[in-house]
Amino acid sequence: MVERTRTLMIGADFNALDGEGRVRASLRFAATSEIPDIGEWVRLEDVEGNSCSAAVEQVRGLAVLARPDWSSWVAGDVARLSRVFGGRRFVTFVSTGRSPDDQLLSR
Repeated sequence: MVERTRTLMIGADFNALDGEGRVRASLRFAATSEIPDIGEWVRLEDVEGNSCSAAVEQVRGLAVLARPDWSSWVAGDVARLSRVFGGRRFVTFVSTGRSPDDQLLSR
């Protein structure tokens, strides 16, 4: 039997950390109605396309407090548009160690 895993993508504002270094993310406009579990890893993305993984520490209604793993940071200029589904955009993350210009030239 194949174990299924999920990666929830949640919109966030990385400039608005709380006093403990956590990001408050809203599930209000999430692509799914699923609520993450405490301890679950999610992917946070801002309006500029920047993203990183984060561990969920608290869930309060439609608000999630998550601790970012800054080592997983992907800048928006490295994210490529992958597909549009149901009016939401999903991105494929590129982490090759090359500059974004080099990545565009190699396609």
